[in-house]
Amino acid sequence: MMYMAANGAISRRRIKVLQVGEVSFRAYCYMRQSNRTFTIENVLALVPVFEREKDYLMKVNGDIKDRGNIKWTAMMLPEHIAQLRDWQAEDDKVERPDLTDWDLDAIREEIELAHKRECNAWVQTWKSGKTIKYFGTIEKIDLHNKSIILSDPFGDETIKWMDIISVQSAD
Repeated sequence: MMYMAANGAISRRRIKVLQVGEVSFRAYCYMRQSNRTFTIENVLALVPVFEREKDYLMKVNGDIKDRGNIKWTAMMLPEHIAQLRDWQAEDDKVERPDLTDWDLDAIREEIELAHKRECNAWVQTWKSGKTIKYFGTIEKIDLHNKSIILSDPFGDETIKWMDIISVQSAD
């Protein structure tokens, strides 16, 4: 896998995918020798390694080999990558939907219903021009902090009420 970190650094990694979510996935990273979480949109290239090919390409006399000393380098200058990221971020921006009082009441009712039924729900948020969908069980409605606690396979997420633009029960 070719992966670009949040700071723009590009790395080549061998991974074994463990779990896949909406915007990220968990995988064992052979480079770091630990389980890691990767953002799907930062994956630049992904190539499967099949058992027969892996044995042929990666083993020489019982030793693991890096197929030579070939190192991956970026085909663009860092300034180009930064400019492309800025353009993409500008293109991907979504305006915040105008929610009426009726919409806000419907969201509140759906949150309360999903919390009481302890069922999975899709929660969509808007922040800084981006919409993000979360999936999980609403564990707690925090009146003091005006937020909900959503439990998903990767852990708990605290979501502020003012960021929520839609909620839909999955069960």
